[in-house]
Amino acid sequence: MKASNAATLGGGEINEKLRTFHTATNDSDEKRASLVDHLDGFQPQICKAHLWHALEGFERYPNYFHRWKSRIDSREQTEDHSLSCYSESDHSEKEMHDLLKLEQALRDTADSVRRERERITQQRTTWMQKIPQFLQEYPQFRKFWDVALYDEDWGKWCHGILHPKLQELVFTTNTTTGATQLKACPEATVAQILSGAVRVEWNISLLTKLLDEECSDVFSIPILSGAFCRELIQLIRSLRQFFAQDTTIEPPRFFSLSHLGITWLDDFLFRVILYPISIHLFDNIHLDWYHSFVAGYAAQPNCVTPRQFLVPHTDDSEVTLNVCLGDEDFEGGLLEFGPMRGQLTKTKIQTDKVQPRIGYGLLHVGRLMHQVTPITAGDRFAYIVWTRSWTDTRAKQCPCCWLNHRKDAGTCICGPQWN
Repeated sequence: MKASNAATLGGGEINEKLRTFHTATNDSDEKRASLVDHLDGFQPQICKAHLWHALEGFERYPNYFHRWKSRIDSREQTEDHSLSCYSESDHSEKEMHDLLKLEQALRDTADSVRRERERITQQRTTWMQKIPQFLQEYPQFRKFWDVALYDEDWGKWCHGILHPKLQELVFTTNTTTGATQLKACPEATVAQILSGAVRVEWNISLLTKLLDEECSDVFSIPILSGAFCRELIQLIRSLRQFFAQDTTIEPPRFFSLSHLGITWLDDFLFRVILYPISIHLFDNIHLDWYHSFVAGYAAQPNCVTPRQFLVPHTDDSEVTLNVCLGDEDFEGGLLEFGPMRGQLTKTKIQTDKVQPRIGYGLLHVGRLMHQVTPITAGDRFAYIVWTRSWTDTRAKQCPCCWLNHRKDAGTCICGPQWN
């Protein structure tokens, strides 16, 4: 297997390790495939299944490791238990103790997590340190970082940010004070809603007026105004160009505005749109995590819009929201939806094509196969929000069952019947 080179301009690869289906694609893959095909006992650093078996056994069975091979040399009691203390020339130590193999595999994984955490922390800190300089060069975007503008009242949201249809169906005006209120929570402040202190609940009658089913299990909803979409695109273009000019830092591959200090939009999309609507649409699912990013596509890819298309894939998401920002003159870039990952079919896979509409979001289960067709003219930007359910869905299924959309959680070793 090899990591996809998603940084290549114009590529349609996703940010995921490529699956080779037992076919080696280069020398490194061939060597690894050969190792897996000729395993000699327990090899958790080579075989992922071995590592998972060991972790499950350790958690499930008392005294699990007492059953394991116990060739323990005195040097294995050293403080670091490193593999380097063994000599290949010493026949009695050619076969490493399985527990030490497991420990080393876990150490390697922990080291990888630590290095990635440190890299990301440094990267985001550097980006945030650059924002004051960005705002000096582009003062017209200061309002995006002014949280007070969006925490005080809904009136500011309804004058320029939200789609007119969403305003009409979701908000009302207090006849006494003249204040704009959220119909579902008229007494709650904007800050209470965006922080999650007050939970929004929508009724079915409202959703039937607000949502359209574009194809099976894919729903569209008007969210953002055309004017605000244009502002967001201008902001994204300016940020991309600003970071691309600075050779001292690694520019963001996909812009997550929340990583740059703009969190209010994500909070609104999750608290007001995604969470309360998903409960009705997708098996009463309870979401508790969200992450957003902006994807850019172009007929002529560049540093601002690095992709022309996107290959078939699924998302690491329980429910995905895909909001089309524009531009207004793009052509191509259709969203094609296929079956759920793990769904068996004996016939040719049928896909449904959906034309993105500016300001409208598409709601769908993340494990639904989908792709973006090539852009043939102009640029297309999409504001993507991924969600997860750590306290519900992912607490009851292992990654394999989740990824393949197995509905019977009772058979999964991570499910409640086994625990």
